[in-house]
Amino acid sequence: HYSVQRDPREFYPLPDMFWPDRWLDQDAYKLPTGETIPKESLVLNRAAFIPFSVGPQSCPCKNLALLELRLMICALASKFDMELAPGFTFDDWIDGLHDSWVSTRGPLLVRITSRGAKPEA
Repeated sequence: HYSVQRDPREFYPLPDMFWPDRWLDQDAYKLPTGETIPKESLVLNRAAFIPFSVGPQSCPCKNLALLELRLMICALASKFDMELAPGFTFDDWIDGLHDSWVSTRGPLLVRITSRGAKPEA
């Protein structure tokens, strides 16, 4: 994983540098070096980033890290009032939700009828 996550074919520019801004969706990116590059120049293969690994070789502290994330969310929720931004709805959020780590699928359109019932024409 070390070499894949530092491969310039998967993460460019600065594959060896800690640069959190690479994960943001922007029109242009300001590099830590001060240079600015357009979005089209960025190479970011999210599938090549596997921080916890998978299978029997996965990180033994993955569950601890996820528990700490839940703890932080609870702490934020107990100390701050939160509401949707003006003009934003939960439907907007759902429409933009994509799970790319497992799979991306289109809608599965089905009609369910009681057994023995005849479907409408």
